[in-house]
Amino acid sequence: MAIASRADQIRLTELDSGLRVLTERMPDVRSVTMDFTYGSAFAVDSPDAYETLILDALLGDASLFTRADEVEEAWGIVTPIIDAWADSPPPDFPNYEAGSWGPEPADLLLARDGRRWRRI
Repeated sequence: MAIASRADQIRLTELDSGLRVLTERMPDVRSVTMDFTYGSAFAVDSPDAYETLILDALLGDASLFTRADEVEEAWGIVTPIIDAWADSPPPDFPNYEAGSWGPEPADLLLARDGRRWRRI
């Protein structure tokens, strides 16, 4: 297996809205701006995530799905935490009404340093 020399290596760096291809140790090579959009390259829009997922399910490809034993293991980890929360008294948390500017303790927190929230 041949190993590429430094002159053959290409480094992609994201700049502005496209990619600029930079080569190393090749003084006669100039930078090239590359713009890639799926639709223009393939003349169709890229499929939505659910389209891909449903197609994989129809084809029997389960690689994007969580296995049942993984789901059971996750619930085995999370269930004791949920149960502990349910058995504990509610924390003294400064809740506030929807549509308001937030709880008064948030204002007091900033007021300690002579600051205030900026209303937008």
